[in-house]
Amino acid sequence: MGWEIDYTKKIDDEQVNGLQGVHDSLAYKVNEIEKHFHSLERWYGNSGGTGGSVDANLTEWQATAGTGEAFGTEVLILSGNNITNNDFGFTPVYFDMHRILISSASATNALYVIQFWGGTDTFGNATLISETVYYAGTAVAQSAPVDIRMNRQPAANKIWARIKSETNSATLDFVVGVHAYEG
Repeated sequence: MGWEIDYTKKIDDEQVNGLQGVHDSLAYKVNEIEKHFHSLERWYGNSGGTGGSVDANLTEWQATAGTGEAFGTEVLILSGNNITNNDFGFTPVYFDMHRILISSASATNALYVIQFWGGTDTFGNATLISETVYYAGTAVAQSAPVDIRMNRQPAANKIWARIKSETNSATLDFVVGVHAYEG
């Protein structure tokens, strides 16, 4: 057309830096999506109440609902020291929890709300980062993992979970699946 600009290239002709590039650029977002859906997922369980260990310990955490459909006391599931080079083969800068596997629910035919909170200090200073619902039917032991959606979190963040249920003091036992990112 005569007005073409020499320095303009189509997006598919340019090399990109992915998550090392400009935050929130198209290339950054596409790379984040690719890394999320096509990267190693590691599963974390309870290592004695101090906030999770990978692989070797798939002991579940147990969260307890409050009464009158109130949230129960939060449970620390990641202590800020869990997402390590040993788990993923690189030094993670960020992570996100991708899935939760419920292994046991004390109340069947009941609806649960599960919240995840993140921060570097105490639960009182944490921010709500994800919420999902779970319905415990009669065949809880045959459940599939539940997807979780959350923003990427700094690898040093602590993560807490808490639940509420239609049933007073109901419990959920669970482990979590995590993706990690280099940048």
